[in-house]
Amino acid sequence: MTPPEEQVLAWAAQAVFGALASKTWDNLVGRGGLLGQWLDKVKTGRAAGLQNTGDFGDCLAAQFQRRAPELEGDPEAAARVAAAMEDPDVLAVLYDAINSAARTDSRERHELLARLVADRLLVDGESPLALNASMACEAVRRLAPRHLRLLAVIVYVEKWRSVRPSVEHAEAAEALATLAADMELLLPDGADRYDRMQMEAASCVTGLYSRGRSSCTKMLAKACPSLTKDRLTHIAQTLSEIWNNMLSPCVLTTVGELLGIRVVEQLLGVTVSLDGSHWEE
Repeated sequence: MTPPEEQVLAWAAQAVFGALASKTWDNLVGRGGLLGQWLDKVKTGRAAGLQNTGDFGDCLAAQFQRRAPELEGDPEAAARVAAAMEDPDVLAVLYDAINSAARTDSRERHELLARLVADRLLVDGESPLALNASMACEAVRRLAPRHLRLLAVIVYVEKWRSVRPSVEHAEAAEALATLAADMELLLPDGADRYDRMQMEAASCVTGLYSRGRSSCTKMLAKACPSLTKDRLTHIAQTLSEIWNNMLSPCVLTTVGELLGIRVVEQLLGVTVSLDGSHWEE
């Protein structure tokens, strides 16, 4: 005798296939049918994808033009880049970046992908930066815009004195104004523990600090002697909530740090060295 559970599954399958069978072929593939409508959407999506890819190409060209001075007067570097353009790994990174760019019309994301491709192309293929840039391109498509901003927030809090060298000797009011303006650009609208889990899944953070680190206000106050935690309480309230609720245990991986640095560089209009130790406005 058929077990009750299997009988229920059999009835369910019969009902589903019966419903499908009731659809005529014309309803599925004829003019105005479901498949026809889907193919129309595919064509529309393909056109949008080509437009997005073209925008990414413009960003990539602008990025190479901006970084061209790195190759001037260095024949070895120029030869290395020429060879890299035929490297299968570099071509694979470019292919991944194009696929990611085609899926979105976000100029912000196109510029980020262009920076990462340039990072990969302009360095030795076996260097840590080359590996991190390749992995970062793969990670971008697994992250929403708010995840990228959260990585940038971690970089900013950890390296505020390097991000904004002037705050070390600034008056409290000036430092607070700088912090407020930067947080307006960096902070996402909201975040929760699932966002942290997604960043971990993309290999951008780990949770090594099981008990959390210092509060963000304490870390910021340490970077700017004129500030006190009390002065920071109001201006950094939203930042503190996100930091204490989800970012405090996070440790950036090398991939997460590269992404965070590039997003800070992009959104704040600064130039950053790859180790994050020196930033120039």
